[in-house]
Amino acid sequence: MSGVRKNTLVIDFGVLPSRPDVGKVQQFLEHEIKLNLVDVKSVQFHNTRKCVFVEMVDINTAKRYESAHNIKRVFVCKGKPFKIPVYVDSEAVSVRVHDLPPSVSHKTVADFMMRFGDVLSVQSERWRHYFSGLPNGVRVLQMRIKHPIPSYLTIVYEICFVEHPNQIRTCRRCCRPAHPRQKCVESTIPERTNNTYPTTSPSSPAATAASDERNTCENTFSEADFPPLQIESQSFHCAPITFNEPSKCALAEHNRQPRGQPNTVLTVCAVEAEN
Repeated sequence: MSGVRKNTLVIDFGVLPSRPDVGKVQQFLEHEIKLNLVDVKSVQFHNTRKCVFVEMVDINTAKRYESAHNIKRVFVCKGKPFKIPVYVDSEAVSVRVHDLPPSVSHKTVADFMMRFGDVLSVQSERWRHYFSGLPNGVRVLQMRIKHPIPSYLTIVYEICFVEHPNQIRTCRRCCRPAHPRQKCVESTIPERTNNTYPTTSPSSPAATAASDERNTCENTFSEADFPPLQIESQSFHCAPITFNEPSKCALAEHNRQPRGQPNTVLTVCAVEAEN
């Protein structure tokens, strides 16, 4: 496979929050990895992959170093220890698993991912800028992938997002190649309205039963339960009151009376009218 270095050991410093000093890397190779120059053909610092390539004399020597030192040696960066992956360069790629809780162990993740290929190492990714040195929740696996890995997996009842270089992204619902900005036709999740309740067709049995139940509740009482009140009517006879107009003589007499005196003429006329 093109791009794979033969008989080459990879010392992966990509797990560190920052690029290590060259002098400290040399000390790590000499004291921790115990690198014997007799076994080495070349040493190369790789800026892009943030690792050191150590070309060994043969593949068996490279595998011997891998078996003895992979995730077993600690590099101290900014006062915090980090276990460094050491593996033989091959078609292995970095697979990043997101969204898993810390309670899910590395072994559980590795055992699950082995169905997709060989797992060489598992590490917790670290923050590099904002919370330097602290785990950010992402698991980084070095894998030789033999089967396609979907973008979404469920590990110990936890849904996680998985990514790696040259991966074919898949839909979360149907696990087929992703179809961005399109609705998945195989979605089993019912559509929901603004009130987050599933919509129901008016002609469906569920809707009919619900409608009957509502009608039953609304028609609990009928008109027969509340008969009209029988109120007996009573007749009241009122004699009409009539007023007779005063005669012209009475009006003339009224006009001749001085002001301030009681109106005796009109009073007499009213009394006569009542009689």
